[in-house]
Amino acid sequence: MLAISLFFVQPSIVILPIRTINFADPSDKARHDRMVSLVTQMLQSISDLMIRNGFREEPTMILRL
Repeated sequence: MLAISLFFVQPSIVILPIRTINFADPSDKARHDRMVSLVTQMLQSISDLMIRNGFREEPTMILRL
């Protein structure tokens, strides 16, 4: 199994400007849904490409914070 790990130093994460999604706001919800759709497509494309190039198992991505 192929695993991709991303490591972040905690202080870097703390200073990132991460906004809260307001799901009651239709435009905020639409932006969130679009981003989720794009990430899903990206992960599926990477998976398909890796499998076509000879990887035996579907890749997994591990995010460690």
